[in-house]
Amino acid sequence: MVSLNIIATSEVSHGDFSISSSLIRLKHSYLLFVTDQDEFGLGTITLASQPSEVHTGSSSNPFNFFGIKNNMLANIVSKTASKTLKAPVMVMLLIKETKLKQKRINQLVIKNIKQLLEELNNNDL
Repeated sequence: MVSLNIIATSEVSHGDFSISSSLIRLKHSYLLFVTDQDEFGLGTITLASQPSEVHTGSSSNPFNFFGIKNNMLANIVSKTASKTLKAPVMVMLLIKETKLKQKRINQLVIKNIKQLLEELNNNDL
């Protein structure tokens, strides 16, 4: 039977607000869940692939599949993760917070993703 393996998790808090993320390794790719809720959900779904080695200096272009809220944030998260992991990454970003300013939410999500990727690098991908 096939099972999913969570290879890294991270959580960042600001007062009562917290962001959680989990990274699942798939065959030649990754699935990244990011949320401020008690459970992960679909939210905004974005896919990014690592930059091509053939065209040096080019960056990946994320593709938004679903959702209209937080598209720019999902693009940043997917590009960052894909570049670091050197593989395609599908991000499911579900943020429902409305009391904090969007800029602060973005900062916390990015801090969370960097922390997650750093943990993963420390555990030797």
